[in-house]
Amino acid sequence: LIHNSNIRGYKLQSSEVKVPSYADDVAVICVDRDSVREVINVVSSFCAQTGSVVNFDKCVGFWHGDWSSKPEVFMNVRWKTLPTKYLGVPLEHYQDTASYWNEETENVRLKAEGWRGRDLSMFARSTVCNLFLISKVWYILQVFCMSRMNVQKLHRVFAVFIWSSTWERSARTNLFRSVRSGGLGLSHLFIRQIVSRFMFLRDQRDAFLRTVVQLRLQNALSEFIVSSSTGKGAAVQGYLREVLLSFRILKVRFSLDYLSTVSRKKLYRDLVDVLLPVPLYRSLYCEGPGLDVLKRVKKMPVKPNAKSFFF
Repeated sequence: LIHNSNIRGYKLQSSEVKVPSYADDVAVICVDRDSVREVINVVSSFCAQTGSVVNFDKCVGFWHGDWSSKPEVFMNVRWKTLPTKYLGVPLEHYQDTASYWNEETENVRLKAEGWRGRDLSMFARSTVCNLFLISKVWYILQVFCMSRMNVQKLHRVFAVFIWSSTWERSARTNLFRSVRSGGLGLSHLFIRQIVSRFMFLRDQRDAFLRTVVQLRLQNALSEFIVSSSTGKGAAVQGYLREVLLSFRILKVRFSLDYLSTVSRKKLYRDLVDVLLPVPLYRSLYCEGPGLDVLKRVKKMPVKPNAKSFFF
């Protein structure tokens, strides 16, 4: 399919995207009906020679753009005007993600309620958030944009679960610092979002996505992006706007030399130290011994309630 000249994928300047795939999930991007026919013919020929079978009931087509008409069924494939779910990502929300994140926040709240009533320490509750509540949110967040308001709503759900109360007994930012630094090691979604968007910009290796970045962000990030295009790009919105804002947030806090070489984990840790204030209960004794007390308490073979007493 990739090297078949009769199949025309979406082309942006010299870069073309035709067959994005992961494991056994394959998507084919075509720009005309003839390309769709050729794809089905190639697939049918492959099945005839190998004994494979394609379940067309599970195949869905996305009819995008200003076509003269959209058929209900074309070449045994059902066609829709909204994107379908792909690799677990509900692409029908790609233009307006607010409603999706509101629904997902409620789902996370219900999952957190399911963990209540268990004898868990605050350290364990933070681990539950990182492993079971944040994992799916973060998977979708790598593709969808998210407003600060939705981030704060999710952080509120995590804080209420960790404290087992609607009253937060200390500043919420304390939860996101590492245990060694006096916190609980809860993942900060906004900081992870900043790091992810910057790494998407800096470490981009895909030719098509690199072309998109060079065309859309060449004027906004002229000090970082090298592009031979002279056209004026459209307004930056959605995911690329988050990429742009993430770079600007990092640029005023770190040097370009540092940003060019830093790893993902180190950048996250450094951002936590820069953006989040030192807890008041640590600031008075920042030079004294025993700063790893919470780390030692977390490992103690005692009851969870005894560990939570330190908070």
